[in-house]
Amino acid sequence: MALALGTLKGDALANTLMKCETKAKRRVTLSLAGLGWLDETELAIIPGVSIGEPTGDHEAVDIHGTGRPTNPQATRLTHDQARELKRVAQAAFGYPEGERRLRHDLGFEPDERLTLRHLAAYVSVEQYQTLMDAYGQVLRRAVESDLPDFPPPPVTTTGEG
Repeated sequence: MALALGTLKGDALANTLMKCETKAKRRVTLSLAGLGWLDETELAIIPGVSIGEPTGDHEAVDIHGTGRPTNPQATRLTHDQARELKRVAQAAFGYPEGERRLRHDLGFEPDERLTLRHLAAYVSVEQYQTLMDAYGQVLRRAVESDLPDFPPPPVTTTGEG
């Protein structure tokens, strides 16, 4: 698990570090028990991820930059939505690649800032939903590829007579 430490200090920093340590220990424990994949509690916190059988096309998702909205005031994101978008991009692609990919998919310049304020000002709700759906598919494929292939259970018959 990765969390941005930013300017955290004192109790907030300690709590964030403990949260990361607890998640890491939990994953190690599950991995040692042969259950080293995300569970339903972790999937539930990822926006756009649905639990169950996948539907539709399973080929690679191609996400194109959609540019900036013409009227950002009418379709502004909240800071929470901007935070979630960054978090899901980083979860799908890793921290540096997630930042780079998010800039590209939004049509931003490579050195353009990705602060919550900047994202809220220049990303439309439509762009947000498109990217959340696409990044959710990337995360789903990653989870599915980590799942082991179990053989079917043996068929047992009971003999009579």
